[in-house]
Parts: sequence; structure tokens; C-alpha cells
Amino acid sequence: MAQVSQYVFSSTTGTYQAGATANTTPASVLPTGWDDQTTTYSLPFNFYYNGTTYTTAGSIGIHADGWVALSTGSISMVGTGAGGSWVSKSNPAGAYLYGSANNNGFAVCNADWQEQVFSNITGTINTGNAVITSVSSFLDIEVGTRLSGTGISDGTVVLSFDAMAGTITMSSPATAAGATTITPRSSMYAFTRGVAPNRECVVQWTQVRRYNAGSAESINVQLVLH
Repeated sequence: MAQVSQYVFSSTTGTYQAGATANTTPASVLPTGWDDQTTTYSLPFNFYYNGTTYTTAGSIGIHADGWVALSTGSISMVGTGAGGSWVSKSNPAGAYLYGSANNNGFAVCNADWQEQVFSNITGTINTGNAVITSVSSFLDIEVGTRLSGTGISDGTVVLSFDAMAGTITMSSPATAAGATTITPRSSMYAFTRGVAPNRECVVQWTQVRRYNAGSAESINVQLVLH
């Protein structure tokens, strides 16, 4: 439901392009076990929306429950914690930007999302190398999946993988060597792709699920500012 009258909704069909940036730990913006948290990024380029130009001095606040808010300066994300983006804590019907965080923004779903943790896998890592070899299973591995374990920096995600070769390339190099146990997880983070003046600011949720929806649900979605 659009709440800004001068914009008209339209839809197109395209190919979903999950992404991450090498030599980074993008998912560290939220702790493991996240639920209802928020994080803030600086805008990577000027973005015009609803009569306002949000410059690089502004910020974009991101809520784990599927919405973002924009500010010309620093942003205060109000209404966090349990029920942060709901109508109220006792009414989880969903209200875009609940509370006093009603800056201009976008909701891609606005539901009570949470992290899910998948079954452990094993692999071999080497200090300073971002490639995991001899990976035991790719069942829950996708580009953007968060990985945690000994020798893996907090916030590291899957940059690419090759199930035939049994390898995963991480977004940051390993800090230890040897066989290790790895836990795949949901992730949420933002990154910039493309070259000016055709850059995109991408907010990406990977393998999230609605609260108490069960492991059968896995949601991948992006919000892209052009």
C-alpha cells in the first residue's frame, strides 16, 4: 500500500541478484540471534524521494522487520525491541514505521522477522584465505548466508560457492587453519554496487523467517535505491 500520492506502483519481472562485498564482514551490523534490532548506514550517494534530497550527509536506518527510514542527518530509530514495527506490542498486525520513527522510507514486507539458524556443516579453512574447502553440505548455503564458527570473523557471509568443487568463498579471510564446524545463519546488511552515476544501495535480507513460522519458511528480499 503506497502512502505517497505522487508515486504510481508498477511491476516488472527480473532476476534476483543476491550480493555481498569481498574483504568485509557485512552481517556484523546485527548480533547473532537478532530479532527486532535496527542498524544505521550513511547514504552512499544523494537520493531524491518524496520532495526531499537525502545527501551523503544523511543516513538510512534499517529495521530487521523489513523496513527502512531516511534522514537528512543522523536518524533515531524509535520503536525498536519487541513489537517495534507493529501497531503495538499486543497488536502485531503491522504498521509501517510505528512510533515516532515516521521519516520518509520504504517497507518491503513489514512483518515480524527473525534470524534462523541452520544445521552445522564442516569444512577446512586456512589463515588468510577466504575459501573453505571440503564443505560437507550445501543444503542451506546461499549467497549472503551468514557463517559463524572458529576461525570465521563475526559477520562474514557467503560471497559465492561451488557445490561441485565443495568450496565456499567467504566475504572475509579465515583467521585460523584446519577442519572447523560452521553454522549457517540468516543475515541482514546493506552494500553498494555499480559505478557512479549508476550505483545502487542494496538492503538485503537473506533466509529470514517470520517469528515462529518454522524452518520451512525462508525469505530472501532486497530493497534497492537507484
